[in-house]
Amino acid sequence: MTETYKRLVFPTLALLLWAIADFLGGSGFIAAFVGGLVTARVFGKIEEDFTTFIESEGQLIILAVFFIFGAVIVSKASDITAATVAYAILSLTIIRMIPVAGALAGKHLHYQSIAFMGWFGPRGLASIVLGLTLLDTTTDLKGIDQIVIIIMATVLISVFAHGISSNPLIKNYHKRMGRLGETAAEKEIVSEMPKRKAA
Repeated sequence: MTETYKRLVFPTLALLLWAIADFLGGSGFIAAFVGGLVTARVFGKIEEDFTTFIESEGQLIILAVFFIFGAVIVSKASDITAATVAYAILSLTIIRMIPVAGALAGKHLHYQSIAFMGWFGPRGLASIVLGLTLLDTTTDLKGIDQIVIIIMATVLISVFAHGISSNPLIKNYHKRMGRLGETAAEKEIVSEMPKRKAA
């Protein structure tokens, strides 16, 4: 199989599993995830050619999703209220950062590392995908329109807040981490994560 077609194997398989699960009334997310687990087991060692789609064409798809989102949100901008903006800001800060801090408890990381990961944790794309999944599942949920507006406001603020703050905060974090001692948890040498567990 040529490199070009190898790059299409995994995304095609994921879409196929999603379509089959959706046809049967199941969850496309779970089907794609379980499909990945089974594929890793069947394939054994996964060649680099099979994963390059994620690093190249995958980025193009992400940009396309944000482009479509930008085109859609213009028509909904008038529905965004001050209360919606306030809740969106809470979602991007306290509501998200506290669980991240809890997940990192006991890792002996510097508080700035925890804050950094909390701020730059899962962002807009996950919210868009989960929002679309909710709409695909139900449209008669009470308050669904308000939920969609909150998701849109959160993603919109995230695009600008994370985009503007990324370079200065990364530079500042790098500088501060350089001042930590060699025994700091952040400087612990870790091995590269394998593409799958060894059999």
